[in-house]
Amino acid sequence: MPICVFHCDMGVLQPLGTRQLRLIVGLLVLGSTGLVLALVNGSESQLALDLAVAGTWAVVCVALVRSLVRAARAAEEQREGQALLDAVGEARRHVLRDENPRSAVVEAVARVTGARLAVLSEPEHGALRTTAIAGGDFDLVLPLDQPSVAGRVFTEGTPVHLRNLKDETDAAVGLLEGLERLLETEIHSVTYVPVVVQGTSVGVLSAAFEVTDERRAEHALPILELLAGEVAVAIQRERLLAEAEAGERWRAALISSLAHDVRSPLTSIVGVLDLMSESADPDARRLVASAQRQAQRIARLADGLLDNERVEAGTLRLDLTTFSVWELLQGVVADTGHGLDHDIEIHADASLSALADRARVEQVLHNLLSNASRYGRPPVHLRARIVTTAATGRELEISVRDHGTGVPAPRVAHLFQRFSGGAASPTDHAQSVGLGLWIVSMLAHAHGGRTTYRACEPGACFTLHLPQ
Repeated sequence: MPICVFHCDMGVLQPLGTRQLRLIVGLLVLGSTGLVLALVNGSESQLALDLAVAGTWAVVCVALVRSLVRAARAAEEQREGQALLDAVGEARRHVLRDENPRSAVVEAVARVTGARLAVLSEPEHGALRTTAIAGGDFDLVLPLDQPSVAGRVFTEGTPVHLRNLKDETDAAVGLLEGLERLLETEIHSVTYVPVVVQGTSVGVLSAAFEVTDERRAEHALPILELLAGEVAVAIQRERLLAEAEAGERWRAALISSLAHDVRSPLTSIVGVLDLMSESADPDARRLVASAQRQAQRIARLADGLLDNERVEAGTLRLDLTTFSVWELLQGVVADTGHGLDHDIEIHADASLSALADRARVEQVLHNLLSNASRYGRPPVHLRARIVTTAATGRELEISVRDHGTGVPAPRVAHLFQRFSGGAASPTDHAQSVGLGLWIVSMLAHAHGGRTTYRACEPGACFTLHLPQ
């Protein structure tokens, strides 16, 4: 006698609807009745057995179909979620790389939501104008002083889902530049989301759907809000960059103006000091010499500020010549050494020569010797030589070493930055604006070279490296 065994997972039945559950229960009753009759009457009740088998297969089929539908929906939701994450990630990469993030976002909106058209509008001259669009080439202009749904979203900062595009047309009196062309398409509904930066609306992101995509349109709002955040980041970044560039231009203009304003009267002061230096009074000559050294220091600082702006503007020009390094060092020591509390020892070959801008190299050495005088202790060694390495090739090295306490470890990483310096203490650092080593580094880079710092025991050693 044939025996039919079946199993039904009640976990599968639980999510079913009321009608489906009643149908399955009825089929179970029918199948059970047929099975009982088959067992009682044996092979003579073939009809009952057939009913039992049919009922069982019906239950299994309904459960399987239901499970397949649930699995398909779950897979579709997962694909949509992954597509959204991919789109947001791509838009964010464009924002970070500054590669037309507006276009990237509207393309992501159209791709993820299935919109027929995606538009980003930003205020310009009292109207919302299209700045990025995907799915068309319309130029929508919506004056903010006239009623429109997009204008209301921008002003109030709240999203709106417009179920009928004609409502927008009726509300937008006399502003249909491009909107008439939009109505010629099969677009039916539009979802608008404000783009907000620090509590202020800076634009409107919208997605337009055809009449057959109404279900997608109803689910587009959270996606638009998420991607509107990426647009806000891009706009905020542009604003901050613009503010930084404006501040940098103002700073450069101010420094250049101050340097020129200092240079002009300083020339007259130096001329008067030169005349006074001819005095027969030894005490007067010492005072004049001290004033001359300070005037020269101020002049070098002004020149350094001007050179800084020339380098950043790409207008610094080098006058490259071949000169005697020995004579250069002697001249720098003669100009600077009288202002130091100790002598400077020169270590260099008298026949050594180099190719560089002599005036700029002198400027670098004046700054390094001034730094050694202010923060170091005697003796100060000024050493020059030619070295050749596989990594850097042939270089002229000019080093200035003192025997002071050296540069504190926390300051080393910032030595050659603007408004930093090599002071051993905040009190010492307060005596300088921290541009000397920055100018040294800047002029070295202009030659294609570099400057380095090495801690000695005791003291500090700064080296200028110039390719030859």
